[in-house]
Amino acid sequence: MGAGASHALSGRGPVPGGILCMAGAETTATVRQVAQNHGLAVTEVTTLADAMSKISKGPWTAVVAALGTRRGIDILFDRGKESSLILAAKQLDPPPLVAVFSWTACEKQRVASCCRRAGADAVICSAEGLTDLLVAPAPRILCLAGDETTAVVKSVASKFNYSVVRISTNQEALDHVYNKGPWGGVVAALGTSPADLIFDGAADRSTLISTVKRLRPPPTMVIFSHTACKYSGMTQACTDAGADAVLCSADALERLILFAQASRASFLHDTSATDGHPPEPAAAEIDDEAPPEHFPLYRSAAEYPVVALRIEQNRALEKSLGSSHPALTCLNGFVDEMMDMLNSLPRPLTVSALSSPAPIRFVHISDTHHHHKNVHLPDGEVLLHTGDLVGNYGDRDILKHLADFVEWLAKISPKFKLIAVIAGNHDTLLDEERYPREAAKAKRFFLSKLPSNAVYLENAGVEYQGLKIWGSPTCCCREETLGKRYLSNAFERRKHERQQIWSKIPEGLDVLMTHVPPHRVLCESDCGCELLLDRLNHLSSPPRFHCFGHAHDYFGVKATATTTFLNGALEEVRRMDRGAEGCGWVFDLPRKALMRSASMGSNDMQVDMQ
Repeated sequence: MGAGASHALSGRGPVPGGILCMAGAETTATVRQVAQNHGLAVTEVTTLADAMSKISKGPWTAVVAALGTRRGIDILFDRGKESSLILAAKQLDPPPLVAVFSWTACEKQRVASCCRRAGADAVICSAEGLTDLLVAPAPRILCLAGDETTAVVKSVASKFNYSVVRISTNQEALDHVYNKGPWGGVVAALGTSPADLIFDGAADRSTLISTVKRLRPPPTMVIFSHTACKYSGMTQACTDAGADAVLCSADALERLILFAQASRASFLHDTSATDGHPPEPAAAEIDDEAPPEHFPLYRSAAEYPVVALRIEQNRALEKSLGSSHPALTCLNGFVDEMMDMLNSLPRPLTVSALSSPAPIRFVHISDTHHHHKNVHLPDGEVLLHTGDLVGNYGDRDILKHLADFVEWLAKISPKFKLIAVIAGNHDTLLDEERYPREAAKAKRFFLSKLPSNAVYLENAGVEYQGLKIWGSPTCCCREETLGKRYLSNAFERRKHERQQIWSKIPEGLDVLMTHVPPHRVLCESDCGCELLLDRLNHLSSPPRFHCFGHAHDYFGVKATATTTFLNGALEEVRRMDRGAEGCGWVFDLPRKALMRSASMGSNDMQVDMQ
């Protein structure tokens, strides 16, 4: 379960001392904020010499250091692949936790690997990351449910030596959350009376869930409900309100706890460095590489990035958790499922032999929900994001999320020639029709900050080197189908509106980007858009690839005789192992004659992507 606000740091009991911090002003301010929340003093230094003179004067709870920018003054890796400061910290008794606080290291897996191999316990770039390092999960679960659900929760909790505190009303739950923590998790049924109804506000508004998610760090919030599991719309309402999981069985709850254990192990151990890896250069010396003329060839399903990365992560987890840990069974099952999907395709996603000219390689991601920094992007020429850029779950600063996303796009844009983005139902600040006042300013900002090689598609298309791409954020309208208005209702359009929008999907597309899947294609049986499926079925020349997300539990690939469908939703994949990176899908299309890129949409925009 999630970490609780406790002074039992990292499960070792109270540790004397404070935090030694070698970093710039911005990072130091973040460290001070977290330290204050946990009653820890911060000793600030600006040079490696100062840090080395202070390190022996511990004990320290933690050492936090940036990579540094001034060689010979504050560069952390002063000994090539090793760091004098990290080595000195690890020789103390007891050794403090060591964190490298660096956006660069978080973004570049090779840099993170160097840091961890040098002895760092974690590579972080946020206050939340530092809190997760310092605070171990609390072995207590707060349960707001009836007798049957509570019995299930207690049965599962006993396997992990967790205690369960049962309450019966929302008011009791709020009191316990505020005043009687820490909690590793909060489990709640939907409720049957006004006193215990979880959704005490609008259709996807819950005071309890919002309160839980405002804690720092927040406990894992679970909705335990057979009804919510049965209907995808209700499941979505729960996650929209901020629930981390919606489940209805002991097995599912046990898997959630196992995944939490795997996530912490990934966070505290390097899931990218295996014994077979070649030596990496020192962190401060790593630079971006120019994209290769030919991208990597994947000759088997096991070599495909989605599979290969997870296999590597599972091997690292096996070293820290042991080969018999049940979480590995679940994570290995994910690998088997992905390999089965890939092996059953009627045609491979990528070429298996060098060709001239080399094909255009696409990378597809979706539903990153403000966790874009924790996504592995394989080498490619075109990046596609099919919506839900922000974490619009309950109380969130989605304007900041949008700004963070576009800043990330600017940082990763040199890796690609073209980036095509559509919105999703959570991206309310991009929907000017539904939110004219709020979206007007936010959308102008978003569009103005897009890198020069990025294009935002809203029922429009772009042509890249002869390949036709068309994208739409349009979603099914839950006011129409469920009779309720939800928080995450961006681009939800009624049937007659969707009919008009889908009718604009051109014939002969190479890539179609939508946020919602077609009805019953890589999604729940009651999910997806029937009108979208109908449009695809009536195209004489359907798209060669159809990329989408939205259905979090159905990350995967399948194909018909004409179209390959890719669900790139990373949210649920991320929940399996929060400490590890999710991975985008990769596919190839033959390179056509070079030509000027032009819009195919009604806004008649001209985009030069050459």
